[in-house]
Amino acid sequence: MLISGMAGVGKTTLAVHWADSVRERFPDGNLYVNLRGYDAESPLRPEHVLDSFLRALDVPAERISLDLDSRAALYRSILSDRCMVIVLDNARTAAQVRPLLPGSGRCAVVITSRSKLSGLVTRDDVHRIELDVLDRDAALDLLRRILGSSQVEDDLAGAEALIDHCASLPLALRIAADRAAAHPQRSLSDLAEELASESNRMETFTVDEDDASTVRVVFSWSYNALPVAAQRMFRRLGLHDGMDISISAAAALTGVTESEARKSLEYLVNAHLLEEPYGKRYQFHDLVRAYANERANAEEPRHERQDAVRRLLTWYLHHADQAARLFGPARRHVQIDSGERTQYTTAPISTHAEALNWYETERANLLAAVQQAAQEGENRLAWKIAASNRPYYHLRKIWNDWINSHQVALSASQKDNDARGLAWISNSLGVAYTSFRSFADARQHFTGALHMSQRLDDPYGEALALSCLGDVDWSTKKYNDALEHLDQAIQIWSRLKDRWGTAMTYRGLGRVHRDIGNLGQAVEHLREALEIYRTIDDPWGEGTILADLGRTYLRLEQLTEAIRALQDAVRSHREIGNLWQEAKTLHDLGEALDASGRPAEAQAARGRADDILEDFDSHSGTSTPPRDRNPQSGSQK
Repeated sequence: MLISGMAGVGKTTLAVHWADSVRERFPDGNLYVNLRGYDAESPLRPEHVLDSFLRALDVPAERISLDLDSRAALYRSILSDRCMVIVLDNARTAAQVRPLLPGSGRCAVVITSRSKLSGLVTRDDVHRIELDVLDRDAALDLLRRILGSSQVEDDLAGAEALIDHCASLPLALRIAADRAAAHPQRSLSDLAEELASESNRMETFTVDEDDASTVRVVFSWSYNALPVAAQRMFRRLGLHDGMDISISAAAALTGVTESEARKSLEYLVNAHLLEEPYGKRYQFHDLVRAYANERANAEEPRHERQDAVRRLLTWYLHHADQAARLFGPARRHVQIDSGERTQYTTAPISTHAEALNWYETERANLLAAVQQAAQEGENRLAWKIAASNRPYYHLRKIWNDWINSHQVALSASQKDNDARGLAWISNSLGVAYTSFRSFADARQHFTGALHMSQRLDDPYGEALALSCLGDVDWSTKKYNDALEHLDQAIQIWSRLKDRWGTAMTYRGLGRVHRDIGNLGQAVEHLREALEIYRTIDDPWGEGTILADLGRTYLRLEQLTEAIRALQDAVRSHREIGNLWQEAKTLHDLGEALDASGRPAEAQAARGRADDILEDFDSHSGTSTPPRDRNPQSGSQK
């Protein structure tokens, strides 16, 4: 079913209400996505939506291809025996929607769009419902529900004038009625007259042939009633490209304290110019966002808009960097220069759990921040924010955000001929492609990172690239090349006295020697790596080494040692939320338990692994429960 109509007419409200009303008829739950078809930034691409949907449907990351057609085929296969409601909100084109249709099966799909999407109707047998503005009786009923029958009937002419000025559009009427409810001492005729005079003033704005022009006057009416500080907050929020915003980020964007920001945000919520759907997170209706951006461009000098955006981007950089350091305190992190520092910092992110929660809450905004930084010409901020997000993408296997943000960052670095940015981002992309088993792409990026690091006379970057190339060689069974690259890396790490890099490379050497049959040497290298990781307090590294040791002991048929190492690895993975590695290690533990004649325990370990994979979506940035999943809501290098 396609619900089409102009912006603000109630398409999303109707779609969500219907989906909720038929919940019991679709026992396998709901999927919802805002396709952002008419946002100022690019609409969501179908391959990105499929990635989120497949994760919400408990598909392991390793099974999700980068290819759109493969993702669509897997999605349809999974939904063929499901009974679900799928809401595709705010679609722009048929091409954006078509890969998201489940095909045959018992799923119901509701699409909303400002466009008629005739291609879906003719080619895909989609039934279309067109919503229009409210007729006079329905508009009066809406006013009566908000204001009470007596206030409307006492000034029916004023109510009808108010409806006319709102063009009978539900969104505009709701805002106008709430304004009237807040001023019960004034008649509806007085409010309608005020709105009429505001309409004359708004003619100074450029009015395009778009849906927003019908409610621009109503927005202006509410905007002009705000305190000056709330007006400034409203305008600045229109400069933010992300999905939603926190109080702390809004304070940075506006250049005020968090207390002042909170007060202005509350004004906007009370005026129905801003929504607070959950947990002190704020977002615009897309029409209001467009209007806020319009006011910012009309009323604020360009340098003030640029300063506001830069403050917000540096806020994201500082917090992402703070979170990244908790994922690997001994690794090298991006250097924040003096011009990239900000005074707008919230309470410190002090634990791994807090860092993970922050990343997952800000996931969509972090991707938008990289894109906005590149668009604004803030190319160094673009690559540094992207690089600081890498640990989270790696942990959660979020391929689309990882690769797309880094491709944007790579282009931004190329514009400035920024060798350091190119080296950082090329290495990170190489890790992404290695994890995704796209080894030719990984080798190309690691080689680029190696050359850039040599050009910069950066031995750390050179050793990192060599170690990563060794990982690709091991993955592709080029063991001689792997040993050569890893030996070169270990020499540099030793000169630098860098313990994290040394441990990482010992792990690589251990895996190569295990696969070529030098099991004793493999255990020696892995134990050396384990000792270092424990010394530098790197639980991620410790967990991966314990798992590798367990697999090596299993090859040696030292089952007691294998089981102990794998059990310790499971605990380490669980402590930091490394769910994929926990599930993988539990399967290895099951193999070791089987080999030791403990089949019941082996079956229990595999069952726990399957439970983790089934529940993965609730920990991967899709925080809704399995029954009502919403996607809008990762080799270790």
